[in-house]
Amino acid sequence: MTARSAHPYADDKEAFSLFRRLTISEFTRLSRLLHSLDLASHQTVYQQDAPAVSFYLLKSGTLSLQRCGEDGKIHRLAVVTAGRSLGRAALWPEENQHPETALTLEPCILLALVRQDFLMLQKKEPALTLKLLTALQQEIYQEWLDSRIEFHALTARLNQANILL
Repeated sequence: MTARSAHPYADDKEAFSLFRRLTISEFTRLSRLLHSLDLASHQTVYQQDAPAVSFYLLKSGTLSLQRCGEDGKIHRLAVVTAGRSLGRAALWPEENQHPETALTLEPCILLALVRQDFLMLQKKEPALTLKLLTALQQEIYQEWLDSRIEFHALTARLNQANILL
C-alpha cells in the first residue's frame, strides 16, 4: 500500500519549477486555489481567441500548442511536456484571450489556477504572487534559450545539407 500525503498536491511542490522557491506555508495557501483536471487524448484545453480564464500546469502527459494562421492553416508552436505551464495569458492584466489552442496529445493531468483566484491572491499576498511571476519569467526565458539553441542547430544542419548538395 502506498502512503498518501495529507495534502493533495504535496508531491507537486518539487515537480514544478514555479513552486520550488515557495515555503511549505506559501505552497499550501496557493495549492488551495488549484483544481485538478484529467483529460483524455485529443481534447481541447482552451481555444485560440477564447477568454483566458485559467492558467495551467501540466502534471502528466503531452500537449500541443497550435495557432490557426490567417491562411487557415494550423501551425504547431510547441509541444508541452510535464512540469511546464500553459495558458499564461490568464495571468497578465492586459491579456484576456488565449493566443493559441492547447490540445492534449495523450491523456493529461493538469492543475488549473483560475484567473479570478490569481487576481485575489495578487491583492492578498503580493510577495507570493511576485515569487510565482519571477519563477514564470525564468521558465519563459529558459524556453526562449532552448528555442534559440534548437534554431541554431537546425540552421547548422541546413547549411551542412546545402554544402552537400
